[in-house]
Amino acid sequence: MKRYQKKLKYKKKLNHKRNRKKPNRDFNSACYKEFRKIVSKRDNRECMICSYLIGIKTKGRVNVHHIKGWSEYPLLRYQPKNGCVVCWEHHKEINKNEYMWVEILQQLVKKSELKYIKKNDISPYATTS
Repeated sequence: MKRYQKKLKYKKKLNHKRNRKKPNRDFNSACYKEFRKIVSKRDNRECMICSYLIGIKTKGRVNVHHIKGWSEYPLLRYQPKNGCVVCWEHHKEINKNEYMWVEILQQLVKKSELKYIKKNDISPYATTS
């Protein structure tokens, strides 16, 4: 009887994974690519948490993270001020408790903007024509 119960439990788990809704995002859209490009350039492709809070250089891959969620805030989806670069390790950590990180990440974005303006004497969001 126990083996049968384990099989049923495993099958339910598999079905749940198969039926899960995929995010309705087009990672190859022009808007999304531009959003990632601007945020990556502003943050110098370095994890905000590693560089500002811990003081070390980022190792490994980085992601552009939406500070306020993609689905909850559709008007902020492509706003560079709502994005920041984080390494994989910190991205996983942030996703566990996103609401706790919102204010911290917003402050780090402000620091990154000021640093970019000081270095380049131009806003990170200025368009070049």
